[in-house]
Amino acid sequence: MATLPETELTYPLHLVHQDRPDFVLHMPEREIGIELTEAVPENHVRTSLLRQRGLGPNVHLFQRHLPGESRRSTAMLEDEIINDIASGPWVGNEVEVEWANVMLHC
Repeated sequence: MATLPETELTYPLHLVHQDRPDFVLHMPEREIGIELTEAVPENHVRTSLLRQRGLGPNVHLFQRHLPGESRRSTAMLEDEIINDIASGPWVGNEVEVEWANVMLHC
């Protein structure tokens, strides 16, 4: 929505969540379909699946996974989950820099 110029929006507008596309923005004179894409590193997805299957504590420390990092073995991921190994904190503008690097990678 933030990328649309205000002149493109006509009111009243109504945003509807559905399957295909993910969202439709309904306006009096037109509709805009919006597809949402999530960029998630493979190791994060695999860790999440292992947690969903009951591995590790329900409340856990945050683990950072970066795009392009080496694929970790299942045993390595399980060890990180069981030992609740946390990544270091973001400092300064690291959040913004990391986000920009992820978007460039994707």
